Amino acid sequence: MFGPGHPHVAIYVNNLGSVLQALGDMEGEKKMYERALVIGEATYGPDHPTVAICVNNLGGVLRALGDVEGAKKMYERALAIFTKYLGEDHPNTVTVQNNLDSLS
Repeated sequence: MFGPGHPHVAIYVNNLGSVLQALGDMEGEKKMYERALVIGEATYGPDHPTVAICVNNLGGVLRALGDVEGAKKMYERALAIFTKYLGEDHPNTVTVQNNLDSLS
């Protein structure tokens, strides 16, 4: 059985965040993305593409909650990670760049 800090749990928690988003529970969504981020950072370190996915998701909910500066920080962090590991032309990198550009 998986413990609460297992990387598979992070995937499920992240997916639960998406479900909460669809239900309009942005605060619940934020909590799930934050929890997934903590697990991801503990498992992979702060500078890993899997972590960047959680960071980008957290940026999205922060933007939806009106925290533009918080969203910007998350998008910039995710962009730096994806650019380093996947390159500028990778679809994940382009998506995050578009998210960041949407704040302007």
